[in-house]
Amino acid sequence: MGFFDRISNSWNIFKISFDFLKRDKSLMIVPVIGALVIIAVLILFFFFALPFVQYGGGWLFVILFLLIVNIIAVFFAAIQSWMVYEVAVGKDATLSSGAKRAFNNLFDIVLFVIASLVVGSVLRAVREKGGVFGEIASGVVGVFVGIAQKLIVPAMIIGERNFWESVKYLGKAVKALPEIAVYEIGMGPLFFAAFLLNIAIAFLVAMIFGFLTGVIMFVVILVLMIYLYSLIDQIYYTLLYIAVLEKKKVKGLKLR
Repeated sequence: MGFFDRISNSWNIFKISFDFLKRDKSLMIVPVIGALVIIAVLILFFFFALPFVQYGGGWLFVILFLLIVNIIAVFFAAIQSWMVYEVAVGKDATLSSGAKRAFNNLFDIVLFVIASLVVGSVLRAVREKGGVFGEIASGVVGVFVGIAQKLIVPAMIIGERNFWESVKYLGKAVKALPEIAVYEIGMGPLFFAAFLLNIAIAFLVAMIFGFLTGVIMFVVILVLMIYLYSLIDQIYYTLLYIAVLEKKKVKGLKLR
């Protein structure tokens, strides 16, 4: 398979990721519910934090908060991954089936979150104490860790593997490196172009309707951009896992 074939594969997976949102609009609800749950947890922790801070338990509060928020985020990513799989095999995706699947893997989700937080802390320490070399090294490793995390979730949820089996499974991801590289390299300029367009739109709105309206428009569009990016990112990597790594057929997706 040639280089341009792999570019074509990446483009086709990217296009069909948008098509999945048309096939089943419930896919768009999952990140919203996840964000609302995290906001609710944030509010609850804010009120319960004061006693911890007063009695010197600030660090315990922060660690507990990070753990719970990340578990919630990964839990909803797992729901989304399963729902994408249901759409891929021609079923109606439901939030209840996704939640049931995620609950079945809750222990592995917790292990995944703990491992991610530990790795993140190590990379942060290297970046802060390693000088320029540490900054570059932690940045490069961080990119690969981020990609690995996106593939571990579908490997656990769709592949019915535990956390450690899913980590070992990442060796197969080498087969999908071209599709991963094309997507990761391409999304940066695309998001930056959309960001510049957002600035231009906000500037025009500010000129016509006032500065505050322009700022509000900029924030609203930026939030929608981040929402759409995270949504497509989740769908893309789930389809990559299904079609490229597992080599299962996805309706409407043709790979070379």
